Amino acid sequence: MKVSGRTVGVAASAAMVVGACAMLVMHSCSSSPVAKKPAGATADKNAAAAQARGDTLFSTTGSASREVAWQVGTERLYAVDFGSTLSADDDTPGSSFTLAGTATLTLAVAAVDAQGVQLAGAITAPNVVIGSEAPNEKQVQDSVLQGLLPAFVVKLQPDGRIATLSAPRETDGFAHAVLRNIVAALQFVEPPRNAGWNEWLTEESDHNGTFRARYRQVERGVFEKTKLGYSFLQMTQALQVGKAAPPPKVEATTTITRNEDGVIQRIEARERIELALAEKPFVSSSNVTLQLSAVQKRTLTQPDISRMITSELYVARSASAQMAQQRLARKRALVGDASFASLADDLAKLPRSNENRDARLDVMSRMAALFELDPRSVASASLEIRRASADDARTMLGALSDARGPDAQRALAELARDPSFDAGLRNTAMTQLGTLEEPTAETLNSLRTATGDQDPQVRAQATLALGGAVRRSDANTGPTDATQDAIGDLNRGYALAQTRDEKQLYVDALGNAGSADGLASLKRALADPDPSIRAAAVRSLRFIPGDEVDAMLAQLMTQDPDPGVRMAAIEAAPNRALSPLLMQAGQAVLKDEKLAALRAAVVAWFAASLSRAPQLIPILQAVATSDPSGDVKRVAEAALGTLVHAG
Repeated sequence: MKVSGRTVGVAASAAMVVGACAMLVMHSCSSSPVAKKPAGATADKNAAAAQARGDTLFSTTGSASREVAWQVGTERLYAVDFGSTLSADDDTPGSSFTLAGTATLTLAVAAVDAQGVQLAGAITAPNVVIGSEAPNEKQVQDSVLQGLLPAFVVKLQPDGRIATLSAPRETDGFAHAVLRNIVAALQFVEPPRNAGWNEWLTEESDHNGTFRARYRQVERGVFEKTKLGYSFLQMTQALQVGKAAPPPKVEATTTITRNEDGVIQRIEARERIELALAEKPFVSSSNVTLQLSAVQKRTLTQPDISRMITSELYVARSASAQMAQQRLARKRALVGDASFASLADDLAKLPRSNENRDARLDVMSRMAALFELDPRSVASASLEIRRASADDARTMLGALSDARGPDAQRALAELARDPSFDAGLRNTAMTQLGTLEEPTAETLNSLRTATGDQDPQVRAQATLALGGAVRRSDANTGPTDATQDAIGDLNRGYALAQTRDEKQLYVDALGNAGSADGLASLKRALADPDPSIRAAAVRSLRFIPGDEVDAMLAQLMTQDPDPGVRMAAIEAAPNRALSPLLMQAGQAVLKDEKLAALRAAVVAWFAASLSRAPQLIPILQAVATSDPSGDVKRVAEAALGTLVHAG
């Protein structure tokens, strides 16, 4: 690889903005993250819905190649060539910057479930050359080389969208930006279920910002991805481009070769972004090439993401303080000069109705923002909630739930635990504690305390909410002492349960937690002679990852003597990756199950997985022609008809 006076090669435009802005003529520029929720949020919700149906790219559906492709321990090695050039003024010394390099990228399948796949990654043998007139050029080069060496983790959604990148703290600045750029090149977002594979549109976020893209299949297995334009470009903030400036000129095309198992074989990406600045434009040119060089299987040590910093691709590691500042600025703009008293008055003037729904939600959002900006307003809300109408109180509880920060969570927990507070509203508060995106250890402990409440309804709601809070906390930070203590409480609760209702409550809570540490209790519940307890235990397996659980569900859907338990196993399966074992069990149900309702449930499950598992098509075709039930045939025919209509 050679570095010349012209653009050297491969992609990291965001990497340049993160560290090179200080080297450019605009010495005041700074790296900034995306200042708003990515435009792909709606698409992410659609992807989440697909997950709930069981659609997943990472299914192992019978073929040997696909089974290996997404099995835990399958490792792929890519030869990577990367680089970028920034230029603000060719005539000004120090106003241009180039980076080029090569490396080997290793990605190993670490975990697969209904939420997607976790890839353990590593960069080996990096070679980086920096080209600039800056005096610290060698220091930057050494920093990139060292920062690229630590292991990292990539989480993909079932449609191929990159959810998060987790990397240790030492991978920062240039190194973090280069890594984000390489990982972003692997993003291939599959078409929605009702779209064909010839051409489709997506909204995505990558290391540069949020953009709209068009995918087009140019030949079998070869796709062209073109960026149609950025709805938000991080670079415009980093370089302080004013609103009156012309929109950036973007030319970005990626050619992606992937096999039928959804595995990327080769990537060739080129991008040029031009921003109008003063008399001369600021130009970022980049390209990246990845080539699959080897596939192997190895025993994998699960990566410990609890010691890493996890973020979306568009978040620059060096920009966390600026991101917080921008977020607060948006909150201030939302609140304006409103106080809690004025917002409460606004809410009281909007009786609950369909016509007032959006207006009430707007007030709730402004209250949530206020609670973050002024934690003292949380105390005022706690008092007002106790004397407001039930409808207004629920809206304010929702605002506390939406607000980030320990003060709002603490107030919500205090209301939920207060025996003098309305029982129905206590249950509402308890439910919201279980759906918090980032529950604190204090919140988990409050829920643990509430599981001993004197009110049986509050006690039950707290138990269920505790399970949900455990799952969300584990998803954010990995297992902690607080979540382990909570799971311990739920396991002990099941062990001490005497009645059917008590057993079912703790089984449901363990299902909400989705923790493998609750599996022993669920196994005991699966041996219960009461089929309703067994069915509840089967449903509670849905979020617990692992081949062992797949085997349990496969056996239950085919062998349990109670049809309700067999149905529960079939209904739990779409929440998981479609492993060969589960697919074989579903086929066995279609062949041997006497109850048409259960066969129809398998047809619905398989139909929801068709776009990710085309191997299911002949199975459904056989059902459509030979199943003894006309109703089951019609369900299969409808699924196949939808597939044909989608192209």
